[in-house]
Amino acid sequence: VIANYNGKSLLKKNLPKVFEELKKYRDGKFEVIVVDDASTDESVAALEDFERKYKNLKFFVNKKNLGFSSTVNKGVAAAKEDILLLLNTDVYPQEGFLEPLLKNFDDPLVFAVGCMDKSMEGEKIVLRGRGLGSWQRGFLVHRRGEVDKTSTLWVSGGSGAFRRSLWDKLGGLNELYNPFYWEDIDLSYRAKKSGYKVLFEPGS
Repeated sequence: VIANYNGKSLLKKNLPKVFEELKKYRDGKFEVIVVDDASTDESVAALEDFERKYKNLKFFVNKKNLGFSSTVNKGVAAAKEDILLLLNTDVYPQEGFLEPLLKNFDDPLVFAVGCMDKSMEGEKIVLRGRGLGSWQRGFLVHRRGEVDKTSTLWVSGGSGAFRRSLWDKLGGLNELYNPFYWEDIDLSYRAKKSGYKVLFEPGS
């Protein structure tokens, strides 16, 4: 599930790489759902072109700009599978990323698993994807964690996998957080409070 807003150039760059990697999985039995959040660029025309090229693609267009949580929730509602992979438009997977990610879901208590992000910052690559946090004066303060452990406070809504049945049970992303930010931390925290596991997978 991919939320898009004015991401025409990113979609053209990264969506083919997503399909190239996913087609190796389950003999090509997967679906990609893109929800456009009332873009003002030519994203919809680009998605129409992609739809003709990729039979596994479905896309929807919001009539007005709703924000990230509402847009992702709409995509999830249209999904048929139990494991949801959420990707931002500026993300593409490296070869073999799915197998280590999905093996974590053999444990029925696992709700979400985050991916290792190779973030280009200036001229160097910074490894991200694991989050830490603590309560301070009634506020949950979060920070980047080193990527050498599998524990994490939250899984990013821009590069992570989620169990659909538990997503529905937890109510998905809270749309209070529109237009964006904190919605994935909130969902991960609610999952942990409900007794489910939230993990980080450095091999994905």
